[in-house]
Amino acid sequence: EQFPSSAGSSIAIRQYEHYMKEALRCYSEAWNEAHAIESNDNKAADVQAGGSTHGATEVFYRIHASRFKCLLCAVRRHVDRELAEEEACRLTSQYWYIAPSEEDVQSENEKNIRNKVWSILADIVAALAKCRIEKPYFHRSVYRYAQ
Repeated sequence: EQFPSSAGSSIAIRQYEHYMKEALRCYSEAWNEAHAIESNDNKAADVQAGGSTHGATEVFYRIHASRFKCLLCAVRRHVDRELAEEEACRLTSQYWYIAPSEEDVQSENEKNIRNKVWSILADIVAALAKCRIEKPYFHRSVYRYAQ
């Protein structure tokens, strides 16, 4: 899908951005629900997400793996790379693992797009490492973290 023309003053979004935003929102809601169930000392509850028995860890992983894939697709583009990176930053900066402070956000807005991408990537790696630490045998985080 092509990026819309930047002739207008408002930012037009592609269908990809719309669908990714919705997917990340759904994952976030699912994580909040699974985390609430698990944190209420209801360890006996069968918290499954997409057929997995890893509960909240699975959904947490899916959020950050999706962020990673979105960012990776953007930086690998040869055509419209800066537009793709801006789109990826809009999508991925909504679901921080370690939210930046207000000062960091303000300084982030002054940085170029490449520095924003690196900041988001560092956050994603920290989130995937958390999955690995919490559940050492959670194979998806091991695989993604190794990449």
